[in-house]
Amino acid sequence: MVPRTYVFLDHLPSLPSGKANRKALPNPFEKAEVNRSLDAATGAPVESRMLEIFREILHLDDVTPETDFLDAGGDSLSAVVLRHCIHEAFGVNIPMEDFHESLTPARLSSVVTSSRGNEVSDQTGHMRTTASMLSLVETQPTRRKPSNGAAGDRLGAAHRRSVLRGVSPAGGNLIIVGAGQSGRETFTSATQAIAAGSPLCIKGFLDDNAGALEGYKYEPGIIGGVRTYQIDKGDVFVCAIGDPVARERCCSTIEQLGGQFINIIHPLANIGLNVELGVGIVMGPFSSITCDARVGDHASIGAFSNVAHDTVLGDFCQISSHCGVNGCATLGAGVFLGSHSCILPGVTVGQWAYVGAGSIVVRDVAERVKVFGNPASPIGMVKEP
Repeated sequence: MVPRTYVFLDHLPSLPSGKANRKALPNPFEKAEVNRSLDAATGAPVESRMLEIFREILHLDDVTPETDFLDAGGDSLSAVVLRHCIHEAFGVNIPMEDFHESLTPARLSSVVTSSRGNEVSDQTGHMRTTASMLSLVETQPTRRKPSNGAAGDRLGAAHRRSVLRGVSPAGGNLIIVGAGQSGRETFTSATQAIAAGSPLCIKGFLDDNAGALEGYKYEPGIIGGVRTYQIDKGDVFVCAIGDPVARERCCSTIEQLGGQFINIIHPLANIGLNVELGVGIVMGPFSSITCDARVGDHASIGAFSNVAHDTVLGDFCQISSHCGVNGCATLGAGVFLGSHSCILPGVTVGQWAYVGAGSIVVRDVAERVKVFGNPASPIGMVKEP
């Protein structure tokens, strides 16, 4: 990936300790915001701006109104960038079918002009995720059965599904349960991704801590508490809480109130053949489920983590970033894997167990046991909720 924006500095701002002061670094997107404002003020022709976008992404100077994006060297990933840049420049979300049929500056300019003329203002007041990176959003209603404690215990045939890439997502007002670190990551993924053109709107966060986003710039922000929010028609939910115990508690509350959970799968995630998913699942960028695996309700698989063949993940499992769950492993409900941890093939980790960051698990782990190290050894117990 080649950066599209560069900022040149005479020197890096530093802290008294000598380390780089990241907060003092300039915003690389400020210039782009100014350019967009100038375009709007001067009424720059749509096609001229479109040609500039093509040149920037393709790194070509010789671009004409009839240059085909793919023939000129573009690929599927740079096409995602193109669509995002068009949205940023013109405020228009081009439908995927129109986008793929119009990959020249002239045609895309025509689509943008037409879309502007037919645009109807959104009266909901919610942020539309036209910049969503949701390649697949499943919105089937949550179906749950009483838990018997087994891994994947709610993966009954009634709601097991193999994921099919390219399924057209349904709309809804997306509410992220939890406004902490995981919630902000989920929000960021949803607003940066544009590949599927999901018609979802981000309605906001639910968090009992009204100040959870204090100091952060996220709009829409917190719209209510988990227990006090009044669910509206069209609301759909995803839970983004890293602690599996807290996640189960919040999901149960929302479900008792009649809330419907959806899966959010980042478009840069890989899902292989014969993968069965529950509901309320979140998969981060570059995460992978290879094949013939089962994933329970409300499981979370972080960026760059791999879940291998014939693996079973129970409900509410938290797989942090850069983890490896190798073939034929079984993780019970509520298992937590810290970053860079690894589960060896065939190992069973009991429900609500905790695996510390960087640990290598070479033998079975009993329920509610904390393990850490290489090889991982017990260091304590997870308290009962």
